[in-house]
Formats: sequence, structure tokens, C-alpha cells
Amino acid sequence: MCKIKLLKIVILLYVIIFNPFKTNAQQQCKVLLHEISGKYEGDCKKGLAHGVGKAIGRDTYEGELKKGLPHGKGKYTWKTGEVHDGEWEKGNREGYGEYSFKA
Repeated sequence: MCKIKLLKIVILLYVIIFNPFKTNAQQQCKVLLHEISGKYEGDCKKGLAHGVGKAIGRDTYEGELKKGLPHGKGKYTWKTGEVHDGEWEKGNREGYGEYSFKA
């Protein structure tokens, strides 16, 4: 009985740490905008950030992405502290949004 519990714990830890169920595409997911291309957590499609996610590089972006670029509703924070929270299209600010900066 004790060996079975120990085996279950070991398997659970393995799944949490290594997550063998991730596909290769998720592990190789790319963000095409250089300023936010360091680390990415989120949805992928064909090896590119696609869906909802968070990209962290020199700057940070959290929101919707399409084909590796910010696209849709999202919040971009520059390393200077400036923030644009609004609409994005193909990696560029587009449409409505709020822009703020540090004084």
C-alpha cells in the first residue's frame, strides 16, 4: 500500500515538473516582435504565439496574439514604464486604447 502511494507521488511530481503532454509546437512557440520575444506563456498555433498569452522580453505584452504578433485586445508595457492598453493589429497599436506614462 505504501509503495503505491509513493509511486503515485513520484508520477505526479514528474508530470508537474516535466509535463510530457506538451506538444513540441507549444514548447517551440515563437513571438515575432523582438522587444517581447524572450519568454512566452500561452496559446500556440503552428509554432507561433496565437490566442491569448503573455510575452516577456525587454518589454512585456499580455493579451491576444495572432501569427506571433500582438493582435486584438492587449496590454503592452515598455521598459520605461509606459503602457498602452487597447487594440493591436499585426504588432502595431490600432483603434482605441489607453496610453499612460510615468511622470
